[in-house]
Amino acid sequence: MGRFLVSLPKVPMPQLAQTQAVGEALAASGYSPLSDPEFTEVVQALADGHRYSAGKLYREVTGCGPLQAKRAIERIDALRRESR
Repeated sequence: MGRFLVSLPKVPMPQLAQTQAVGEALAASGYSPLSDPEFTEVVQALADGHRYSAGKLYREVTGCGPLQAKRAIERIDALRRESR
């Protein structure tokens, strides 16, 4: 969890179901899978407006390149916004 300079709060339970739905849609789109805690951190970083931190975490976890991480973060953010 100590990967960010900014402390990220825990995701409230109602948002957890939304996060899981976004994760399933992302996996169906062919992007690298993340474990639940890592994915929750990425989604929370996006919700807090920390796109760079979300991308950095995604790259650390998946080992993908910057362009794939950027596209994955854009897709996660779009799915997150749609599921509100």
